[in-house]
Amino acid sequence: YPNHPMHRHVDGKMYIGDVMASNGVSTGKGAIHFIKTTKTTVEGDTNDGSTYNALDLPYGVWPTDIESYGIDLAISAFEGNTTTGNTRGKRAHVYFWDTTSDSFYKYVVMEDPLVSALEYVNGELIAFSGNPGDVGCRVSRYIGGESFEEIAYLEDTQPPFAGATDHIMSKLVFGGFHSATNRGSLWAIGSKIS
Repeated sequence: YPNHPMHRHVDGKMYIGDVMASNGVSTGKGAIHFIKTTKTTVEGDTNDGSTYNALDLPYGVWPTDIESYGIDLAISAFEGNTTTGNTRGKRAHVYFWDTTSDSFYKYVVMEDPLVSALEYVNGELIAFSGNPGDVGCRVSRYIGGESFEEIAYLEDTQPPFAGATDHIMSKLVFGGFHSATNRGSLWAIGSKIS
């Protein structure tokens, strides 16, 4: 899966997911950085408080997507290594962070080993999950506390990459493929015709 998911939040900052390294060697610790700039002469020419390692994730937990959740951020992550495709059989997590505290205030353990993408639609956080390399995509919505509720399971596609999701009003759309034809597809949930 792609590294370094990025998201521009309502606070005007660009948040970037990363896995920390020391002397060019991965430490295996996930982190979130942000860049914030202002205009002195031209737009973006002045650093306005950019911060490296603004949020630490637990050791071995790697961010896969970042999405606004109201004024907070939701960060999907999994335990493992994206370069080998190994998720060590663990379950994915979704972390919730207020963007100002030193740590996240809550995390939810997911049913699947990978949450590949998040989308915030009309006040609801939607998670796309599954098994890396396997066909099957679970689409779930956050219902509060420590729970996500499955709204669809598509057995003919894989979970979409971060950034390959969007919405049109309350209709979810996301990129994928169809396993029977082995062709790229655009999937939709909430259409007039399912």
